[in-house]
Amino acid sequence: MALITAEDLKEECGSEQLSAGIKSGIEGAIHAIESLFEEDENECLLLVDASNAFNAMSRPLALWNARIYWPRCARFLFNTYRGFPVMIFRQSKAIILSQEGTTQGDPLGMLMYAVGTLPLIRRLKSDQYTQNWYADDSACCGKLRHAREWFDLLRQHGPKWGYFPEPEKSFLVVKPGLKEEAKAIFQDLNAGIVRAKRFLGGMIGPASDKKSYVKEKVEKWVGYVKKFTLAAKKSPQAAHAAFTKSLQCEWAFVQRAIQGCEEEYLPLRDAIRSQFMPALMGQEIHEDEYSLLELPARLGGLAIQNPVDTQAPNFQTSKRAVELLAQSIISGAPLDYAEHWEHATQVIVEERKRRSELECQRSKEIIDSLQPNRKRVLQRIVDASASQWLTVLPKSADSFDLSVTQFQDAL
Repeated sequence: MALITAEDLKEECGSEQLSAGIKSGIEGAIHAIESLFEEDENECLLLVDASNAFNAMSRPLALWNARIYWPRCARFLFNTYRGFPVMIFRQSKAIILSQEGTTQGDPLGMLMYAVGTLPLIRRLKSDQYTQNWYADDSACCGKLRHAREWFDLLRQHGPKWGYFPEPEKSFLVVKPGLKEEAKAIFQDLNAGIVRAKRFLGGMIGPASDKKSYVKEKVEKWVGYVKKFTLAAKKSPQAAHAAFTKSLQCEWAFVQRAIQGCEEEYLPLRDAIRSQFMPALMGQEIHEDEYSLLELPARLGGLAIQNPVDTQAPNFQTSKRAVELLAQSIISGAPLDYAEHWEHATQVIVEERKRRSELECQRSKEIIDSLQPNRKRVLQRIVDASASQWLTVLPKSADSFDLSVTQFQDAL
């Protein structure tokens, strides 16, 4: 049902409720709010946490909203929730009827929440401030007094729709010199007043706090690399697959969200080169081999990206891809979903082409610099696409899993 009708909801929600599944929605929100916060006229960013949002949402109103805003899926949602699902507890005879919110595990749960909160979001809309919503994570950027007005409206109207803000778990990000004024305006809410705070995977605040945030993340990732190194000694193929298809995607997202932290990724790059790569290969690696192994598998590498080199292009590509979405969030103007999708797709395709051309050029330069014997072997591998097996998941059911010796001999 989501595959057939989700596009209807994406067009209806636009930039107002990003949990409907709009392309690159989180990144668009991060870039838009960061741009707004940097404007001189805006003084703060209020990040609100709601109490048990998905379970507390008004189910009858959500189903009614679906009839209005998402009619092609409304009957399906009604049939799904027309009764009260039974919640059973392990090692207990007690049961609870699920009468509000969405059922945990429902594939349509996020979309149902999006349509359920859409009228509330539109009720709070104003030219005095800019709000942003991703599921139950709501935010307001503007002047301090306007942010307080928005929060008061949210507390007034939110419970009607099953949205219960918790001010003591919320945070107010303020610019330097405004902390005392913020305390005076928000003193009765017990909200945390800070100069920087994590926002949807990004970071809003001074550059120094962004660097500190990235540094903490890098320290955690370095620890993961060490664990992957231990795993690679026993299961190098599985470790390589998990690293290239999962772990390095974590810092790729952070790089798309936070700009200018190339130096903070140096410890991560060094850990990958000095620990993980040798464990995969089963031998020491020379300095001049790192650039080769960081290339895609089709070009003779291991597809282990250099996090220092990917920081700048990842951020610039993300910012370009979500230009239309970010502008819609900032201005409050309706978003042309089809235009945004086409623009984001075009930017991503162009970046992949640019990166592919750069990698091909780098591969040629590296191969040309090798000794004749190694050059001939590597050129044959590239021309015949003989390294594509590295991109396959090591499933034992398909006989794709290799032993340590088989994997390292193949490399």
